[in-house]
Amino acid sequence: MLQPLDSDRFQAIRRAAGALACLAAFASPSFAQQCSPDAFEPNDSCASPATVAFGSHAGLTLPPGGADFYRVLVPAAQRLEVRVHLAASDPSLFALFRLWRDDGSAVPCDATGAALGFELIELGATDFLLAWSSDVAAPTSFVVGLESSGANCADYTLDLVAFPDPCAQLAADAFEPNNACGQTAPLGVGSFAGLTVGVGDPDHYEVAVAANSLVTLAVGGIAAGDQFEVFAWTSTASCGSLDQLHAGTTVYGPTSGTVFLANPSSSPTSFVVRVQPRPDQGAQTGFCGSYSLTVTTEIDPCGVFSGDAFEPNSDCSSAPLLASSQAGLSISQDLDLDWYSLVVPPRSTLRLISASTKPNVQRPLQLHSGCAGNPSFLTSSHPIYFDADPRHWLAWTNTTSAPFDTRLFVIRPVGGLFCDVYELDLKFTLGTPFCLAPKNSTGDAARLSASGSTTPGVGTLGLSAGPVPAGKSGLVIMSTSEKTATPFGKGYLCLGAPIVRFPVTSTAGGTLVTTLDWTGASAQIQAGETWSFQTWFRDPAGGGAGFNLSEGLRLTFQ
Repeated sequence: MLQPLDSDRFQAIRRAAGALACLAAFASPSFAQQCSPDAFEPNDSCASPATVAFGSHAGLTLPPGGADFYRVLVPAAQRLEVRVHLAASDPSLFALFRLWRDDGSAVPCDATGAALGFELIELGATDFLLAWSSDVAAPTSFVVGLESSGANCADYTLDLVAFPDPCAQLAADAFEPNNACGQTAPLGVGSFAGLTVGVGDPDHYEVAVAANSLVTLAVGGIAAGDQFEVFAWTSTASCGSLDQLHAGTTVYGPTSGTVFLANPSSSPTSFVVRVQPRPDQGAQTGFCGSYSLTVTTEIDPCGVFSGDAFEPNSDCSSAPLLASSQAGLSISQDLDLDWYSLVVPPRSTLRLISASTKPNVQRPLQLHSGCAGNPSFLTSSHPIYFDADPRHWLAWTNTTSAPFDTRLFVIRPVGGLFCDVYELDLKFTLGTPFCLAPKNSTGDAARLSASGSTTPGVGTLGLSAGPVPAGKSGLVIMSTSEKTATPFGKGYLCLGAPIVRFPVTSTAGGTLVTTLDWTGASAQIQAGETWSFQTWFRDPAGGGAGFNLSEGLRLTFQ
């Protein structure tokens, strides 16, 4: 299970590199200025960087659309600073100035996780700085790269200095030494404060996770403005490889962050967790700092490992049929996605309310036209009342004369919530709802539903409005015209004149039911006509005029 990496640096590098590639593609070689080779050429490939010593190296040239790469070896516990000074301001120059950790591979710049920092050379600026610290216990090799786009040569000076790493003065915490993947410290359940870490002394922990269990690592205590990356790998993955991450996040101080280590298998397993600062290269801060860890464990959280009655349904193509309201449904980040098949009857509207069993948690929904071919996005849910109520509401109308097969996708938890148990309240109604109703004294809005026959003279048509206050009087009203929602009592009247009233009836236990049998008021309805309905009911506890209205429902009769 891979949690989203919320660090901006990966996306920023991709955008910058993409822009660089585009500019290079459009740069015309025939108009490009030719540069005289400098003393370090050839060094235009990360596979063959030029070895460079500490000091100032002047008279270097960066060719248009070209690149220069250098390798420098930094003694243990030293801070490396690399400065680039352009001889002249060139607003047309766009280039990348980058720093990698040399992992010893054939092309270290391509190794995932090797990129340490970058600066954009643009807008005529002339001075740039990147810095990093070597390992606290061993010399470290770095690769410096400049990649250009444009038509002009860039003359520059490269300055490299190393000095004792200020972060090496931090007091070692109780888990040291644990600065390498092969030198992990066991980490159990509990709270651990006063931990220290630096870019040259990252912290590595081994965390054991029992079968069918989840371990949650809460990372906090980070100074404001600092960023810490927290990555985790399974014991069988290549520690340090971003391609094989199990989980990862970036924590921005002073807020806290969470990493989840999930083991849905029937055997215990272990993870390697790395904590490392991500410094601000512009401000040259955040190379080291302190933090805290809180480790908790839980067996089969939310029941996602054992699964609910609809599992497996993590794929659209295997979505099971959802035909009624359901409770006790489970979902988690990536590990357990939820898809359902919903068949919406002809000329009917699907209504769904999703509710989490956790307080103040929303469970958003999306509805699609299917899986195969080119399915369409139909609609998404929204907060039911756009207030503190966390429930989500989704409605979609099938205007065709045939059943319509849809796919419901439940949006998974994000951030600090690993899993959720939720409910789906599913209802169908004939027709098309309109004119949203406000809450009444029950705490909800009155929804109007229709079922039965829409052919005048054949069978009956039932109208049901709820929830409404129990034991009060109310009636159905209808019209062949609609108007803009107009305040009326505590609700909104959306029917235009003339309005036809049905007999007054009781709201009984909280639902107002009216049957259209094609006599009385309903005798006016003819085949081919469209009528709109609302329910008008007494609601003394709602205040104001003491009455309210349901939403509207538009029905076309056959």
